[in-house]
Amino acid sequence: MIPQSSVRLSVRYWDDNHKKLLGKYLTAGTINQLVTGTIEIPTAELLTYLLFYKKRANASGYESYGQIRQRAGNALPLVDGLLRFDGQSIHTAPDVTTLPDPTKERVGEAIGLSVISRIHGLTDADWTPIPEERGGKRRKTFDYEIASDGKTFVQLEAKGSEAGDNRTQTDNVKQQRYRIQNKKKKLRKLAAAGDDPHPAALRYGTIAVLDPVAGRDVRCWILDPPSDDAVGDPRRGRLVRRMRFLADWIRVVAARSHLALAIVNREQELRSLEDPFELDGVPLVRASGERFDYQPQLGGGPHSSLMQSRSHVTDGPAGGQVVRDSESSLLFLGIQEELLALAYEQAFKSILAYRAEQGSQMETVECVLSRTRFDRLRLPRSIVESARKVSDGLSFELEGRLYYSASGLVFGRLPLPPE
Repeated sequence: MIPQSSVRLSVRYWDDNHKKLLGKYLTAGTINQLVTGTIEIPTAELLTYLLFYKKRANASGYESYGQIRQRAGNALPLVDGLLRFDGQSIHTAPDVTTLPDPTKERVGEAIGLSVISRIHGLTDADWTPIPEERGGKRRKTFDYEIASDGKTFVQLEAKGSEAGDNRTQTDNVKQQRYRIQNKKKKLRKLAAAGDDPHPAALRYGTIAVLDPVAGRDVRCWILDPPSDDAVGDPRRGRLVRRMRFLADWIRVVAARSHLALAIVNREQELRSLEDPFELDGVPLVRASGERFDYQPQLGGGPHSSLMQSRSHVTDGPAGGQVVRDSESSLLFLGIQEELLALAYEQAFKSILAYRAEQGSQMETVECVLSRTRFDRLRLPRSIVESARKVSDGLSFELEGRLYYSASGLVFGRLPLPPE
């Protein structure tokens, strides 16, 4: 179970000099709003970002965003016994003398990604980890590259640290700042020589600092990295990333559907075109060349026949699939219907601008399974005896807390009744 709905952060400028430098950015107003108060990051979002390092490493089962979101709960063991969720924020567990470096690094990355996402209006659909080069001649890179708002490219170097009081800049925290600054200098030299592997228009640095005080917000220091001239078209980069995200997730919620095949093919087309916006508004088609029939259904529930035949929220437009999560629960993995409609229609402007309202609430999910999958899940007797026959198999209802992400994903655990 996700231990609490959100984690509170306190974002601050590193110093007045960095405040002045960041004040020159077009995003200066948004940054200033963040540093004058606190922000709350959905815990589910933070757990997803905690696993992004596995995507950068191309770990099996973590290659796509859909797979990462499906395994968000796997992030909890990474911090079990090391961090405490106190109902408001997170802090170092009382008996822990020092946090392992990998834990500080992963938490630092997750918080940094969350903060910069809010500055540029991004979701997890926009982030692309930069593969780490290996060998003696490997070049320095920042941790992540994104196409931000379609106007510029952005990179992030995120660090994590700990202190007795995270409101102070201890020597350990200053050391992380030095490492960020040092990497920037090397990247600037590479850019001057035309050898920067991932040039970006904006480069941010963040340092997330934990301490052992329950109820105190996590502190995130924000720094200004020197900028480089952008290479490539940011709108094109953002479009390709978002379409790849859609392809990844639709393969999770509707793996064998004609839509999954169509959107994978469209994403490959976009990457091959010099101007992918030539396909703006050109709807997806089946292998036969016939357009998809995407007609709203009357009444509540999902608005497409695709999701009507799959597991779906009974009183809201979201659908997907359920998988076995544990002996006591199923995991619902879904997508909002409004985002699915944009995928059908290929409305690029709307896809680029899409950002769903985040939150969590108790929902009832009608679980629709084929007979084979129904039998394979070894469900409690009460469900087996009460399941209803539907055209595509069997269905039954479960209730649980679902989390709605900014990228349009919906997921959560559905507790099973006792035997």
